[in-house]
Amino acid sequence: MPPTKIGVSEEISAEIVSFAWQDLLPRVADNTVDMIISSVTASKKRESDFQVIFGVGYYVTHQMLLANQSEYEQSRSLFENIKNKRIGAVKGTTNERAAYYLANKCSCGIDIKAEYVELIESKNALFKKEIDLLLTDDIWVTGQSNLATFKQYGPELDGFLADFYSTEYGRPREEYAIAFSRKGGDEIMEVINDILKSDKAKLVVESAEAKARSSQVQTIEGTDRSPTALRARTAN
Repeated sequence: MPPTKIGVSEEISAEIVSFAWQDLLPRVADNTVDMIISSVTASKKRESDFQVIFGVGYYVTHQMLLANQSEYEQSRSLFENIKNKRIGAVKGTTNERAAYYLANKCSCGIDIKAEYVELIESKNALFKKEIDLLLTDDIWVTGQSNLATFKQYGPELDGFLADFYSTEYGRPREEYAIAFSRKGGDEIMEVINDILKSDKAKLVVESAEAKARSSQVQTIEGTDRSPTALRARTAN
């Protein structure tokens, strides 16, 4: 990737490399890569477990449940609707932890299935009716997929997960942020944070959010994205 000018005398050049989702945070922790840009939710637990630091949030997402054929009964509460359901989530994601949080809070026979390594596996499980519901971020369901059409099951989960966000994330909402290593990542994080705070970056993000929201309807199809990370350097 050619250098990107970020100031009067500074440029960033970056090499994009790909890893499996479960390998992303360990690779930035051991300085194999300089940062992770892959729809990673910022959380205090991840900072502690992997000795990383997250920059400013650049995208707000919302967790939600997807269903294949199950219908949500509006006259009943969320917990009544998910009682005794099999809920899937991708292993190692905040969606998995949110699913367990809901299961513990509900205490209504929810069975969490989180053995899926990639999103496509969990969506296949939903398609095959191996799970009843899939807990995921709304960003993953605003594109197209070769799988069957899934439906949003019930409301977005922000209100039900408010305490979870506060405890788990240290933030009032779910935000994607770039992860940097605690071992020397402060300098590049400051540069990237300045970029994200710029008016141009804000317009790009606002445009992306607006596009995602306008694409999201009650019947929506999913999209799969490959996890990515960056090796970056600041050049004078």
